[in-house]
Amino acid sequence: MNCNWGRHWGVILAGGDGERLRPLARLIAGDDRPKQFCPLLEGEKTLLEQTQLRVAKAVQPSQILYVLTQQHERFYANDLAQIPATRMIVQTANRGTLPAVLCSLARLIKLNGEGFDRQAVVGFFPSDHF
Repeated sequence: MNCNWGRHWGVILAGGDGERLRPLARLIAGDDRPKQFCPLLEGEKTLLEQTQLRVAKAVQPSQILYVLTQQHERFYANDLAQIPATRMIVQTANRGTLPAVLCSLARLIKLNGEGFDRQAVVGFFPSDHF
């Protein structure tokens, strides 16, 4: 099978509010951070970091976008400090999955302009996988 990894893009969805597991996240982190910014089950890595590692097995890190929420910046700022702002879609508030998907697709087209590969494969990966 001939695979062109350059055609693969990943979008990590990390803009949720973490309502259902808030009590557990509060117990672990001591504050009201969403679960994707907490280390659950696998040592010191947050769910966001675990998702980054998993996605990087199939997608070049330079071709990963992140959908985030502005109000959670204090929780992801350090983990994503090396990620260019052009690869972060920061919403003013959690708008749900569909707007996150549409905004990230629009960003991919904008990043690549006329040269966007219409045969590209885009995978969407939730960072609150537990």
